[in-house]
Amino acid sequence: MAQQCRPSPPGTAPRPRRSQSEESVALSFTFTPSDEQLIVHYLRAYAAGQSLRWDHVVEAEVYSKDPRSLLGDGGEIGYFLTKRTRHGNRVKRTAGGGTWTGQTRKNEIVSARGEVVGFKAMFSFCIGGGGDDDCSTKPSKKTTGYVMYEYELPSTANKGARRQVCAD
Repeated sequence: MAQQCRPSPPGTAPRPRRSQSEESVALSFTFTPSDEQLIVHYLRAYAAGQSLRWDHVVEAEVYSKDPRSLLGDGGEIGYFLTKRTRHGNRVKRTAGGGTWTGQTRKNEIVSARGEVVGFKAMFSFCIGGGGDDDCSTKPSKKTTGYVMYEYELPSTANKGARRQVCAD
């Protein structure tokens, strides 16, 4: 999953200046949260409407933008909180001239105490061909190499909110 921390995407608030000692820590800092940490520490707070105080997980319209615009120049990994929209019974995942298509089913994320704290699914970004079908089922669709892991709260914890954390 994450191997390095990504800067905030363009258009987000600037980060406060750090002291020299904080800067040396920041240079060696690698943000590699576990699936459980993403759910428990970030997605739950976001779903509860708490203000975001993290510069390594930012709010963005993941499903309306091309992944290149989210990650910026040279970006490989980013963490985004987003609201999910539905199109009928399905989640709308068209974005910036392409579609995020499911590659795996939702898998349970189980805490150390054995509780299901959320779900995780993998998506690939495809262009061309239209629709939400898998890239491999339509010859006119081409995969771009972008992969997203979508995390979701269980419906009991989500209380009807449609919010997710996505790791691009």
